[in-house]
Amino acid sequence: MFIEAIVKCIKRFPLINSSLDGYNVIIKKDINIGMATALPSGNLIVPVIKNADQLNLVGLSKQVNTLADNARNGKLKADDTQGGTFTLTNVGTFGSLMGTPIINQPQVAILAVGAIKKKTCCN
Repeated sequence: MFIEAIVKCIKRFPLINSSLDGYNVIIKKDINIGMATALPSGNLIVPVIKNADQLNLVGLSKQVNTLADNARNGKLKADDTQGGTFTLTNVGTFGSLMGTPIINQPQVAILAVGAIKKKTCCN
């Protein structure tokens, strides 16, 4: 659902879907969303959902699952990690409420989501 929300935001604010080349801003036509994926070794890799704006929620879910499975089983191709225009990462998988993600250049943005934890308040 986060990827679908990102796609909708990029459609509304297309300058987010850009990169820098020296002093030039290049606005991308395709919306390709990178998704940080934890590997069994503890490292991260960022496979890319190509043309994410052309997929519905079911299609996005299938792509997420396929790319994550391929990453964890060493079956990604070089092209599977190229061409991203925006990345989503989930620091919540490590139990963190927040984190400091690193932008995967030449992309211009990354969204990190954290763990959702129920908190009680004392009155």
